[in-house]
Amino acid sequence: MKKEFWRVTVVAASLAACMALPSFGQETKEINIAYQSSIAYAPMLVMKEQGLVEKHYDGDVTVNYNLMANGAEINEAIISG
Repeated sequence: MKKEFWRVTVVAASLAACMALPSFGQETKEINIAYQSSIAYAPMLVMKEQGLVEKHYDGDVTVNYNLMANGAEINEAIISG
């Protein structure tokens, strides 16, 4: 069970990092991260509370954490940009 939790954690963090990467030739100053109120998103909450994304970018980026109700809402947000 513990192995599975860390696998999910790594996958979630990797997906968040990939979504945060800027396109070639563009510089990103704002990152939007969507999450749900679930124990599966605990790593995202730790990242939010400790400001890990901001630290990684040396505070040169604004991170918006958006609490969403369900996966369908998150998918719609990703598709719409």
